[in-house]
Amino acid sequence: MNYVVSILPVAELEAAEAALYYEEQKANLGADFLDELDTAREHLSDHPQHYSYISTNKTLRSIALKRFPYQLIFELKAIR
Repeated sequence: MNYVVSILPVAELEAAEAALYYEEQKANLGADFLDELDTAREHLSDHPQHYSYISTNKTLRSIALKRFPYQLIFELKAIR
């Protein structure tokens, strides 16, 4: 079962800014960052329940990127 991943506009902006920063550091590094981000989003949509809780009330979870110091923070919500 795949889940729908909704991304907050502020998160999209932060990702774009990070990609620009990495691209300024080294050619194609920004693209590598976006590729890794997309891979993490795909894993998230396939198996969101596999990732650890990061909040005491067990509503928020996170998935860390492997190569870059970023995490995707997410919450599972039922779609009605």
